Amino acid sequence: VYNVHYSMSINGKVEEGTMEMDAANNMERFSTGSGSDEALEVHDFEIGIAGIRFAGGDKCYIKTQAKARLPDVAALSREAMTFELVGS
Repeated sequence: VYNVHYSMSINGKVEEGTMEMDAANNMERFSTGSGSDEALEVHDFEIGIAGIRFAGGDKCYIKTQAKARLPDVAALSREAMTFELVGS
């Protein structure tokens, strides 16, 4: 399992988030915020679905997606996975 922690500005408020890649189970998970303000997105590439729950929402949206295989992140170099997003 590979975890990345990040910060982003949403409507002028800085939020902390995490991205988790689980190549063994072929899943990927994104979360931002916490508690009732948590937004969550899960991709299951094995069966080809994604589930999304937006912050403050009580509904979960499920959609189909292409089946795929996540790369083995242990085999990638740190430099190949490191990048910086710069907004204007």
